[in-house]
Amino acid sequence: MSTLDGTQLVKRVRRSAFIADGDVNYTDAIILEDLNDVMTQLYARAVVEADQGVWQLTDYTPLIANQRSYRLPARAVMGTTMRQQISAVGNVDWWPMQDLSEADALRYEYTSYSTSPLDAPARKIIRGENWWLLPPVTTTGGYVVRTHYMVRPSRICLSQVFGSGTPVGTITAINPSTRALTINGVISNVAEDGSTSSPSGTLQIDIIRVGGWHKVQWNGAATISGGGLTYTLASDASGLSEANDLSDIALGDVVRVADQTDWAPLPADYHRSLADATAAKILTARGMADRASELSQAYVVPDLQRFGDLLRPRDNSSAFTFVAPEFA
Repeated sequence: MSTLDGTQLVKRVRRSAFIADGDVNYTDAIILEDLNDVMTQLYARAVVEADQGVWQLTDYTPLIANQRSYRLPARAVMGTTMRQQISAVGNVDWWPMQDLSEADALRYEYTSYSTSPLDAPARKIIRGENWWLLPPVTTTGGYVVRTHYMVRPSRICLSQVFGSGTPVGTITAINPSTRALTINGVISNVAEDGSTSSPSGTLQIDIIRVGGWHKVQWNGAATISGGGLTYTLASDASGLSEANDLSDIALGDVVRVADQTDWAPLPADYHRSLADATAAKILTARGMADRASELSQAYVVPDLQRFGDLLRPRDNSSAFTFVAPEFA
């Protein structure tokens, strides 16, 4: 099954929902809005509930003396399991942080560490969109918290491609020393109404893997130079080598302005059913419920069932079982 980018998804929706290209009630921008809604309602919900880490990113937070409250990553999917560990900066050995309830938090909120949060295991509680360290550390720059979180799906936009079909913004060179990426063409910042502008200066970007789950591999700040063809990635504030490792990025990945993508973050097998589910939603709104039901039963429902199976635990390994030898 071939990958469908944003433009191809819109074409598929038009064909399945019998929408003419010039229909003013269903412009490309409106269809993309429906595509993104269905992506969230059907697929994102399934991925979040399965909690198998397919959209996982990692955030590093340097701890500050006497600071209790720290913000969760801005694009983290709320309601998901966020795994957090703490480490000393000079000796990276991650220790899990215990999640507390509000009832238990009061026991630790105003105490202090006798030596370090590693010797006395750190505890934390999620309050709204912040996490609170209980109790706070007493020194700045000594410890870092690592948060594994699930990134919210980016907004699907019309594709940015050359005539050959190659995505604009494809990475052609990576310099790990300078953290500079070279891309094959100048990308655009795409507004929700479809209008575009040229990004400049320092901005938040995503680096997307084209293939597999079409997921965000890296996100963060970057500075544009070289006529829009060079992106220098900002270093992580924690200073940890693993936080600044660029091995998740590969030649052929694509740069986009943050929270924008040409592809649904799904395996290619499910791009068609995303378009068909969107078409069914539109058909229902247009009073063609029978056709919507036929389309859903023929294509969408079977694919959603397969998708659920795909999200089962991806690691089939288990603990070794040692069996005593038998003697005659």
